[in-house]
Amino acid sequence: MQVKLEHYTVKAPPEWEDVTARLPGTGNPLTLARQGGVGGMQLSVAPFAAGQVKMPSEDQLLEMVRRFGTTRGWPEPFDELASLGLLPFAGASFRVQTNFIRLWFVSNGTSVLMITYLCDWGVQTKEVPECEKIVGGIHSFALG
Repeated sequence: MQVKLEHYTVKAPPEWEDVTARLPGTGNPLTLARQGGVGGMQLSVAPFAAGQVKMPSEDQLLEMVRRFGTTRGWPEPFDELASLGLLPFAGASFRVQTNFIRLWFVSNGTSVLMITYLCDWGVQTKEVPECEKIVGGIHSFALG
């Protein structure tokens, strides 16, 4: 499966599907889930206020992940990762009550793509490795 979200292209294995229309309410972010899976991955784009800025480093993106969790009162992150896939990205995991949350930020220099994966605590190893591959393969068609 492949989806375009603003200036980003997200490729997921064929077992993953867009389940956004199945969510309650309106205006939900793009949501992907594995058929018969245990969690969901939501993706949303936030443009930089002044348009294009210098491409953030992986470390700057990791700091954004940490700040996001801190401002929501989440406990300390674990399994932090800052890497350069097709685009720079960073991620970390959080245990929030009975939930497992993995949060990533990816940037193309004009915006930040925020990706969250949520499932019940204890079953995250079933899908997180696949989610990491999906995030690492995100690319931008705004760059060229």
